[in-house]
Amino acid sequence: MSAHSTHGSITQRLNFTSASTALLRIEADTAEDLLLSGSQWGKDITVSVEQNSVIARHPSGETVTVTLTPNVELAKTDNNYTALVRSPRYPVNVAISFFTSEKEMTANLQNLPSLLNNPAPACKPMPNVGKVTSLRYCART
Repeated sequence: MSAHSTHGSITQRLNFTSASTALLRIEADTAEDLLLSGSQWGKDITVSVEQNSVIARHPSGETVTVTLTPNVELAKTDNNYTALVRSPRYPVNVAISFFTSEKEMTANLQNLPSLLNNPAPACKPMPNVGKVTSLRYCART
């Protein structure tokens, strides 16, 4: 997805790197500060900031995390967050993850720094992913 204005352009790409994590890659044609923020969480969702992650805990036990690189200034606001990237070097990488338990979240958050610092292996196209090989097969399922 991309947007253009007289101030420049910005492009965002979303790559699913695993069953629980998507990598958002943001690129722009200017080196101006970049401000990211959450728009709205539900009333029953608790939002916290821990190290480089925004953690949104749902009453059901499910958790959504937004993890950024250490150079990002991350702050909690009300029941939300802001992330300020000063003079960004592009692309800016953001990992968005969904977990069904605290144990799963703790285990997987440890792997995210390597994904954010070296996303290339996880972003390689996978053969046959998303391709329909047989309409007949699809009609039967």
